[in-house]
Amino acid sequence: MNAPGSTPDQETIQNLLARVARLEAIVDQLIGRTGGYPAAPVPPPHPPTTPAPPTYPATPYAGATYPAYADQNYSSPEYRVPTPPPPGQVPGVPADVVAAIRSGNKLMAIKLYRGHTGLGLKEAKESVEALERQL
Repeated sequence: MNAPGSTPDQETIQNLLARVARLEAIVDQLIGRTGGYPAAPVPPPHPPTTPAPPTYPATPYAGATYPAYADQNYSSPEYRVPTPPPPGQVPGVPADVVAAIRSGNKLMAIKLYRGHTGLGLKEAKESVEALERQL
């Protein structure tokens, strides 16, 4: 081999030509095995489209079924929306306790509340006073 910067001699040129010929033969063999040069990827004619999401009714109806959950029963108690208490009632408090508080009879309300809940005097008094402030 020649020193850098000097001109290559005839032997070096012949070695390089032989090497190029061997590499070209290998490339030709590989092309023959694969069936040709690999094709460049062809872009799709237009961007892929996504399917539209399924449509559902605006509000659920009693007994309605939806495609994704067709095996579930929506009229069962676990799917029901709790109904609000009637006007003048407090959720979880007996009506007679609320009536006693509204009539101003705090002692009767405490006695009734203790009878319904089994709480002690102090706890029942605190609960009735909290209900009184709420009403």
